[in-house]
Amino acid sequence: MNPTPVMQKTEDSAARATVAGHATPAKPGLVAFTGTGPGDTSLLTLRAAELLGEADLVIGSQELTSRVAHLLPEAATVADAGQAGADPATLIAAAQEGQLVVRLCPGDPLLFGPAAAEADACAQAAVRLEIVPGMPAATAVPAYAGLPLTSDATPDLRILHASELSRAPADVLAAGSLVILSAEAGPVDIAKMLVAAGWADATPMAVTWNGTTTDVPRRTTWAVDASKNPMGRPVTTVTSWPRALSSRAVCATCSVTPP
Repeated sequence: MNPTPVMQKTEDSAARATVAGHATPAKPGLVAFTGTGPGDTSLLTLRAAELLGEADLVIGSQELTSRVAHLLPEAATVADAGQAGADPATLIAAAQEGQLVVRLCPGDPLLFGPAAAEADACAQAAVRLEIVPGMPAATAVPAYAGLPLTSDATPDLRILHASELSRAPADVLAAGSLVILSAEAGPVDIAKMLVAAGWADATPMAVTWNGTTTDVPRRTTWAVDASKNPMGRPVTTVTSWPRALSSRAVCATCSVTPP
């Protein structure tokens, strides 16, 4: 459970006011693990935008911090998570000094990210923390592109990171549709692995990149059969994603344009 209710202000405004003859109460620190959603900043939650507008320290990848820079106070400090900025010790020290720390996480904080371990370290140090959910890219990007992932006929859905695909147990690949994250390294290789695992070579496969942003090009749909599916040459017999799935399908999401 979040120590701070979702729609509660980070601090009660009364706590910030100076009462005549009394000092203003010390500001309690807080670390907010904040999901940034799939890419488009208009898809941030209200709570995420509120915290960013009050932040003292913002930690995240350069891509994420640049995306939300227009929402930050002028006095806010921005740190790159790739340069030890996301070390739990950094988060804890800043919160203990009374700072509001916003730890940016792509998509949802607790899905395919380090937020769980970092939040545990904050809890162990008795630092106030909050988890701010975000729209997961795994579902938001396909939805934004108009790609249905489930139907009454295909209710099962699996979400895998591309790096884990080759090690996935057979039963994971045996049923349901797939969303494969971070697939920019090799959509064709992914298709080959799926065919080898028993997927029909006519299975619809969509590849998206730069999902939900203004950089997203028109999505391309191929058949899974990699021998007929070199990058840049869509199979003419599979020209569109089925509006209502009658069989399983694959959606591979990429954060950048595949090579």
